[in-house]
Amino acid sequence: MSADSTKECIYTALILLMEQHSYDKITVTDITKKAGVSRMSFYRHFDSKDDVIFKAAEERLRELNEKDDINVYKNSDEFEKRYLLNIKDCRTLLKSLDRAGKIDLLFPILLKGNTMLAKKHMGLESDSEEARLAIVYHTGGIFQLIKEWLHNDFKAPPDEVVKTIKKMCKPE
Repeated sequence: MSADSTKECIYTALILLMEQHSYDKITVTDITKKAGVSRMSFYRHFDSKDDVIFKAAEERLRELNEKDDINVYKNSDEFEKRYLLNIKDCRTLLKSLDRAGKIDLLFPILLKGNTMLAKKHMGLESDSEEARLAIVYHTGGIFQLIKEWLHNDFKAPPDEVVKTIKKMCKPE
């Protein structure tokens, strides 16, 4: 089995287990049994079960960052809609994290992704204190928005969410 296949099996096993059990009760042994891999294989790729989630999310963000180019969108609304659609595509993971009381694991993942986006598409260097704080502030809002959207089972379409955000951010 390739390294990518092994990682995917481990990630899928964790998600399946999270649908059946409390996150805190799931062990690495449970994950490896469900994935059909050895503990050695698990630890070759991951440090912990939290690391499985971080690395899977980071991989997804990396793929999106490479694939999505803000320059192909007609305007920022389209880019933001695509961003939200990508978040919505991760709803299985998000629901599992929420049920497990681990939704806060999402914040550092979003922060890293938003930092990458800010550097690539807006030319912001997160080395400056001002830029770093702006990214943290922005990510906090997105994080809370995602949690609210998740708790409403993603009922609002992404374009409506973008429209609402724009309306709230408009200076009077």
